[in-house]
Amino acid sequence: MGSEAMVGLPYTQNDFPREAVSIVDHRPWPVPSGPWVMRQSWHDLLFAHWPVSREVLATQVPADFEIDSLDG
Repeated sequence: MGSEAMVGLPYTQNDFPREAVSIVDHRPWPVPSGPWVMRQSWHDLLFAHWPVSREVLATQVPADFEIDSLDG
């Protein structure tokens, strides 16, 4: 979608890929019945990863959160 499509607000469901609004089984809340009022796109994004021990990471993460790691 070109940037010109992002100028007018509110957004409609037609501004988004159909798959993004049709797959709802994972949602704990219903899809809004009104028009979309914002949108988020991830362009030029980098996910950088470094190995960190679970013990060190646990000192930085609130106790209520479970630390999930690749391959255990």
